[in-house]
Amino acid sequence: MLATNDIIGQAAYEMKVARVEGYNIPVSSTYTICHLTGQSGMMLTLWLAISGSGPHRDSVVKIYVDGEGVPSVQFDIGTLGLHFATGEHHHFTQHVGVEQDPANYQAMVVFRFPVPFATELKIDVQNVSSSVQARTFAQVFYTNDLTDSRRLKSANLTWLNRASVPAANTYQFLSYSGGPGCLVWHSLAAQGAANLSYLERDVQVAVDGASPAAIISTGTEDWFSGAFYYTSGARSYPWAMTPFIGTAAPYRSIQGVDLLEAFGGIRFDSSIAVTWDTEAAVTSAVDISYLLLYYTGSVATDNRREVTVQTTDAAATDLLSIPVAEGQVITLRGIVAGGRADEGAACGGDFSATCRRAAGGSVTLVGAVNRSVQEDSAGSPTFAVAADTTNQAAVVRVTGVAGETWDWQAFVEWTVRG
Repeated sequence: MLATNDIIGQAAYEMKVARVEGYNIPVSSTYTICHLTGQSGMMLTLWLAISGSGPHRDSVVKIYVDGEGVPSVQFDIGTLGLHFATGEHHHFTQHVGVEQDPANYQAMVVFRFPVPFATELKIDVQNVSSSVQARTFAQVFYTNDLTDSRRLKSANLTWLNRASVPAANTYQFLSYSGGPGCLVWHSLAAQGAANLSYLERDVQVAVDGASPAAIISTGTEDWFSGAFYYTSGARSYPWAMTPFIGTAAPYRSIQGVDLLEAFGGIRFDSSIAVTWDTEAAVTSAVDISYLLLYYTGSVATDNRREVTVQTTDAAATDLLSIPVAEGQVITLRGIVAGGRADEGAACGGDFSATCRRAAGGSVTLVGAVNRSVQEDSAGSPTFAVAADTTNQAAVVRVTGVAGETWDWQAFVEWTVRG
C-alpha cells in the first residue's frame, strides 16, 4: 500500500511557497506560476484560483520536472472536477479539491499529490480562451528538504480535445509498460449522451498484463463510489467525489476517485492498463475528457527504511547497507536509538552523509559524516556511516558494548542521483 507519507516521509522539513497574486494571463497565452531551477525538492500542494469575465474551466495546468520538454502532468481544471456545474459548489477528496461560482466566473482547485523533482520544477497555466483574460492567483507549496526517485505522471484528455466514444466501443484511458508504479487518481467528465446508459460501462484495470483483469468495476458510477446513476445527486467523500450529475438532456457528469486515499493506490510491477468497457445496456455515444495520475518507480518505500539489530559485543555491526551503483551519488540521513537490554544505558542521535561512486571506481564518502551522538553508558556505544568498498554500499553501523546486550533501531531515508 502506498500513502502520502511514503512519498513525503516523516522527517521534519522547511516548507516554502512560490506565489502569484492577481496576474492577468492574456488571451491564448501561457504563464509560468512557479519555476525552480538548480535544486531538488518536492511540490507538496498546488492551490490555484482563476477569475475573469468568462468561464475558465478549460484552463490547462502543465507541470514539468527536471527540464523535460513535455509535461509530466497536464490537466484542464474542469476535468479535475469543475465541468458542467451551473451553481456554486465545493467538493474535496483527500488529495484534490474544487470550488467554483460560475455566475461570477470564479474557480479554484487544490492539488495535493506530491511532485518530487531532482533539478527543476516548472508549472505553467495556459489560458485557452481567445477572448477573455484569466486573472490568476496561485500558491505552490514545496520543500527542498525532501525528494524521491519516483515521478508523478498523467494520462489525460482535456475537454477541448475530448473524445467521442460510440456506444459499442471500449475506450482505453491508460496503457503503461515502463516498470513499477502506482495508480493514484482517476477523474472523468462525460457529456452529450442521449441518456445515462454510459454509466453502465465497467472500468477495468489490468495489472502486470493479467488476463482477465483482477479489477473490474460493476459500473462507472460504482467505480467513483456512486450508485444507481447518482440519483442522490452531487457528493464528496475523502476518497471520491461527484461534483455534478445531469439527469436530463444533455446527460452529463463529472466524477473522480482518489485511489491513493481509497486503497493506497493500485500498485503494478511492470505495466498497467485502464479500459472503459461496454455492454449491451450502453445505448448512446458520449463525449469524454479524463485525468489519470500515477507514480512511476518503485512504490515500496525503497528510499526509506526502519531497521533493527541486536549487538552483544563491541564489534561494529551493519544496521543497514544501501548499494551504490557506478555513477551514483547518494545522500542519506537518519535517527538512531539504542538501549541496553536492562534499560540502564542508552545511545542515540542523528546523522547525515553523502557517498559517491565514479564509473569504474569504488564507493567513497564525500567529506565528513555529520553526526550527533548522545550516550550515558560506561562503555562506548556509538553509530557511524561508512563506505563499504567490498560490497560497494553506503553502510550504517552500530557498535555496542562488550558483554552487554543492546537493541538498536533506526529510521533512515536517502535520495539517489544517477
